[in-house]
Amino acid sequence: MDKKGTGNKDMIEKTRTSRMEQVRFVTCARISDKKQDLASQVSEIKNFCDRELGKKYVQVGHFEECISTLKNWKKREDSVVKIINLAKSNKIDHVIFYSIFRLGRTPFENLEIAETLRNCGVSMYFISE
Repeated sequence: MDKKGTGNKDMIEKTRTSRMEQVRFVTCARISDKKQDLASQVSEIKNFCDRELGKKYVQVGHFEECISTLKNWKKREDSVVKIINLAKSNKIDHVIFYSIFRLGRTPFENLEIAETLRNCGVSMYFISE
């Protein structure tokens, strides 16, 4: 540190820069029937993240649900609604799902969710596709 005491300022600036370079992501696993295996989805997602994502990726949440997709996605308050709220408040950059088939019940619903996230600047990735 120099005599003017700018060492702390440099450290704060480095921290600020490294936070800006981080990619904040959440993961989401869903089953529609208790006979299905949620643990295997969670394990596959975790393995993917450990294997493929570098240190600049920071996981800020994980969501799981057992819910039929007959329920409109806007009422899925344990996962998709929370993820969209995080996206709208600029707290995430990316969402990782196990499969696009675990997102919504129809292609139109999947598109609606994808557009909502995209409009917030959030991208999606499906590890099994």
